[in-house]
Amino acid sequence: MIVVVIAAAVVVVIVVVVVAVVVGREDLMAVKYFSIDDSSSNSSSRNSSSCSSSSSSSSSSSSSSSSSGSSSIGNTFVVVVLVVAFIIDALIVVVVVVAAVVVVVVVVVVVVVVVVVVGREVLMVVVKAAAAAAAVVVVVVVVVVVVVVVVVV
Repeated sequence: MIVVVIAAAVVVVIVVVVVAVVVGREDLMAVKYFSIDDSSSNSSSRNSSSCSSSSSSSSSSSSSSSSSGSSSIGNTFVVVVLVVAFIIDALIVVVVVVAAVVVVVVVVVVVVVVVVVVGREVLMVVVKAAAAAAAVVVVVVVVVVVVVVVVVV
């Protein structure tokens, strides 16, 4: 019975970590696609501005330098967003893993205490309560991860 509880706790840990990693990857991929779309729109506007401004060479050079300046600022912004998203995702995974380990330890301690002190009948009630608590923890962690990703991006 203790093996079943430990196996269930390990499954919960694995599911929580996988969800955190998948959400983190999707967040990073969204930022990556945003940067690709942003740089392509900058290059197309840069090309159209250089083609349309043929009245004098000084105006075309000033317009291309200003658009390339905004492109480098946009690229710097994308790099900063990627780094911040990666750090936040790493912190989320660390918090999720620590929370999952705490849940596993608490479940194991509760099971051992209940088996030693009370008996098998009460153990079944405690196992059901622990499973419900683990499900609540998983839901709360997923909601926190989604909220953090939405707020950051």
